Amino acid sequence: MGGALRRSVTRFIRDVQGAVTVEFVVTLPILFAVLAFASQYGRAMQVRNAMDVAVRDAARYIARAPSVDGIVPGAFTSKATQLVTARILSSGNAVTAVNSVNITVGSDDITVDVEVLVEFPFLSAIGTGGAGADLSSITMNATESWPRTE
Repeated sequence: MGGALRRSVTRFIRDVQGAVTVEFVVTLPILFAVLAFASQYGRAMQVRNAMDVAVRDAARYIARAPSVDGIVPGAFTSKATQLVTARILSSGNAVTAVNSVNITVGSDDITVDVEVLVEFPFLSAIGTGGAGADLSSITMNATESWPRTE
């Protein structure tokens, strides 16, 4: 009886049928996770690029706006804010809100700061991180300074 059991166990250990399927099933979730994170990273970089372009264009626009005693009229800052918001929101559906657009007009330069909220649906499906950290969205900031030219 002991010999039959030993032969059965030895035959089971040496059997390689289905090994590839088991390896595939084990590695498939890891592959999906890597692809999903790469996709989310690509979305974040797309938003970051749109933010950089929008902030640079707004800073250039305000830097060339006419000023009266060093003060740029509100119509120009309003138009720059609309420019930033439109560019960032058109970058894709990852941006849910433009939290703030701050334009600082100095005597020598213009500074434009933007803060946006970027959603990550895959990370929200996972849930929260350790210590209650919410991973479903992040806040991104962009700043650009441009020398004043009138």
